[in-house]
Amino acid sequence: MGGTPKVHVLSTDLVTVNGSSLLGNGNLKILNGKSAYELYVAGLGEGVTPLTEAEWILSLKGDLSPINAAIENINDSLENKVEKVNGKGLSTNDFTDTLKVKLDGIEANAEVNPIIVNNLISTDTDKTLAANQGYVLKGYIDNLNTAINNINEILTSDDTTLDELQEIVNYIKTNKTVLETLAITNIAGLETALNNLTNNKLDKSGGVISGPIIGVKEKAQVLVASTLDLNEGNLFTKTVTSNTTFTLTNISAIPNVVQSFILEITNGGNFIVTWWNNVKWDNGEMPELTENGVDILGFYTSDNGNTWRGVLLSKDSK
Repeated sequence: MGGTPKVHVLSTDLVTVNGSSLLGNGNLKILNGKSAYELYVAGLGEGVTPLTEAEWILSLKGDLSPINAAIENINDSLENKVEKVNGKGLSTNDFTDTLKVKLDGIEANAEVNPIIVNNLISTDTDKTLAANQGYVLKGYIDNLNTAINNINEILTSDDTTLDELQEIVNYIKTNKTVLETLAITNIAGLETALNNLTNNKLDKSGGVISGPIIGVKEKAQVLVASTLDLNEGNLFTKTVTSNTTFTLTNISAIPNVVQSFILEITNGGNFIVTWWNNVKWDNGEMPELTENGVDILGFYTSDNGNTWRGVLLSKDSK
């Protein structure tokens, strides 16, 4: 321990100790601000009643061992002390080498469990943006640069290269006001052409077609159940595997419209086949169907399904 002198009384001279009188008043200090008497008291063991200062001085004549013992005791205590440094203090919270190694391993400016945001719409100011978003931003910037380069290429093209496009741009600029007021009626021939197209188009709800019919395209449907949807086709095929009742849907409600279809039945004679209402047959009798073969029947109505005419077109067709 540096800077703290040890005190020894080496003789029986009662006049001085380290150059200071022992026989002066109690305010005389000889060691770390303490008088010889205070050192004597401090050196006594627990439970020992000290002499008064006068008694103690008289007891020292010819024998300085008590004060030497007291001073030695203080010196022993000083061996375990450190000098006080201004601005610092001691505590029991010891900092170990293990903690120092751990602290040295932390990188500068390191964060504890940083929150990473992986989008470009967050408005948080205390979170880290994911590196992936840098890649996304680069893509946006690359696309923008490509668009800018394309525009620059057009703007810097010569008249020959840009001839057609430039003509279009010039026409739009020159006729901007006219183009804004364009309508069907002020474009020559457009209104007439559209009217002719409309007049020659048959409305979905029905109408009259003048002139020859070049052809009608039939649409075939294989029946899984036993309902014939007349909007889905006009040729239906059905293999009968159990007693079956046929029904119709989407019968036209337009007056005087004729609907017709063909039904191809396989093995119909093996089971009971029941027809929808209002079917009229030859001589009022339903045809007998083939047990193990194909029968072809035709049906039509001209009164919105109030009456259906049924005809056996081919029996046991092979």
